[in-house]
Amino acid sequence: SAASDVYKRQARQESVRLVAGAFEGWAARDLDAMIADLSEDFIQWHSHIGREFSLGEHQALVSKVLDHAVLDYHDIGYIALGNGEAVLVQCLCDVRVSGGGEARDVPFGLVYHLQGGKIVRCDEYMDGASLPDMGFLAED
Repeated sequence: SAASDVYKRQARQESVRLVAGAFEGWAARDLDAMIADLSEDFIQWHSHIGREFSLGEHQALVSKVLDHAVLDYHDIGYIALGNGEAVLVQCLCDVRVSGGGEARDVPFGLVYHLQGGKIVRCDEYMDGASLPDMGFLAED
């Protein structure tokens, strides 16, 4: 029905709005904006690290990355999946690490999962081998 289609379209648009706010907050190095719409039990999975991070662990990882690297995301696209229960973010990223390492146009694909108006999970896919040395991630 037309009403059902309108509801689906609105749900998809709202999901993209929430994800864009979180992703653009991260891209702008604004951690408050990045976490504003994440659930308390949010999980972040990184393909190149190969494990899940809780919200607290993810915030610590992000802070460490921002202390040692500059990430410039570009060519960003958002695609709502289903009725907005997930949003795919596709982009490229230029990475510069303090100490001189650099990589350009690293492709990223992130799948954000939403529930109850909050982002509950993000699965991040990227070619970790294309990144400059990020040995600082192993430091404590």
